[in-house]
Amino acid sequence: MTVISWLTVAASLGLMGWSGIFAIKNRAVILKQLWAAGVVEGLLAIQLLVGIVLVNTGTDIESMATWAGYATVALILPIGAAAMAFVERTRFSSVIMVIVMAVIIVMQWRMAQEWGLL
Repeated sequence: MTVISWLTVAASLGLMGWSGIFAIKNRAVILKQLWAAGVVEGLLAIQLLVGIVLVNTGTDIESMATWAGYATVALILPIGAAAMAFVERTRFSSVIMVIVMAVIIVMQWRMAQEWGLL
């Protein structure tokens, strides 16, 4: 996995743990957690841009369509989780954030497989 992938996984794990504690304590997502989700979103955007540059410079990838799909969905997920955090002001907003961060971590693993890094 690349450095940006590891940073994304680390940020996602941190937010997943933080949101998990909030879910256990029966608390909703707070603004600081939404800022952390924004950091994850920024890392995902950087990863997408780096991927586009690598593909355009001739780097080989197993399935461009699969990688593009994962990268696009990964970009949408934190936005959806943040929107749900505003709509759902119960502990379930924290549960949603935990699930979304777990999905992003799995998607990072799959995208690394597509690049042949694992």
